[in-house]
Amino acid sequence: VVDGEVRSWGYNGAGQLGDNTLTDKTVPTPVLSIGSGNPPITGIADVAAGGTHSLALTTDGRVYAWGSNAYGQLGSDPALLLPLSLRSTADLVRLADGTELAGVAGIAAGGSTSYALKSDGTVWAWGYNGMGQLGLPANAEANHQPVQIPFGQLGDVTVVQISAGLSHVLALLSDGTIAAWGFNFYGQLGNNDTSNPRVSTPVRVLTGGSDIPGSGTPMAGVTDIIAFGNHSLARSSGVWYGWGNNGNGQLGRPISTSGEGFFRVPAPVLGL
Repeated sequence: VVDGEVRSWGYNGAGQLGDNTLTDKTVPTPVLSIGSGNPPITGIADVAAGGTHSLALTTDGRVYAWGSNAYGQLGSDPALLLPLSLRSTADLVRLADGTELAGVAGIAAGGSTSYALKSDGTVWAWGYNGMGQLGLPANAEANHQPVQIPFGQLGDVTVVQISAGLSHVLALLSDGTIAAWGFNFYGQLGNNDTSNPRVSTPVRVLTGGSDIPGSGTPMAGVTDIIAFGNHSLARSSGVWYGWGNNGNGQLGRPISTSGEGFFRVPAPVLGL
C-alpha cells in the first residue's frame, strides 16, 4: 500500500494483480477498480493475498476483492464471471441482500477463501469450504456470499485478530485464547486431535495434554497469531510457539526422521 493505493506484481494468470490484464508484471503496478475508466482503488489501509485472489481493506471498513473467483472467493457468484471465473479489476464485496460488507476491521485470505473481521468482533467468510473453512457442513463445498463463523460454543468471546493459512484459520479471542478451524491433517489446529482432518466448528488451541486425543488446556495469554500453509505460530508471554507441519523445520523444531513430522499442540520455537 502506497499513499492509500495498492501496488502489485508477479504472476497474474487469474487477474490477481488487479491491473485489468492477465499479464505477469515485474514492477509494482496500481490495482484498478471496476468502475468507469478503471481508476486505481484508493483509501486502502491493508491488503491480503490468497492463492490466486487478493483483498484490500478500505479505511472506512469496506473490502475490495479481485483475481480468481472459482469458488466465489471474490464474493460474487462464479456463474456471473464465466468463462474464466475471474475478475482482473477490484470490486467491493457485498452481502446476500446486495449491500456492501461494511464495518470491517481486518482481513485475511486463504488459498481460495476470504475472511473479514468486523469491528463488532464477528468473523465473516466466503469462498471455498472443502475443509470447513466457512464453518459450514461438509456438503457445502463453497459459498460466494459472506457467512458468519459461529463461536457461541466457546463462550462469551469476540475475535480480535484473524490469520488464514492455506486451508485453516486462526482467531485470537478476547480472552487471550485461540480458536481454529478448517484443515487439520497436520495438526495445524492445535487441538491435539487429528482423527478428523476437516473441522468446520471452531475449536480452541490446546497446550500440554497426553496421548489421549483432545486432551490439554486452552493456550492462554496469546498476543499474536500467524497461520501459514499447513502450520501455525502464536506468541504467548513473549515466547513464540508453533504447531502443525514441521516437515521442513518450519516450526523451529528438529525434523523427525522416524515420527509423524508434525505437532498436534504448540511447542516453543527453539532459538528465539
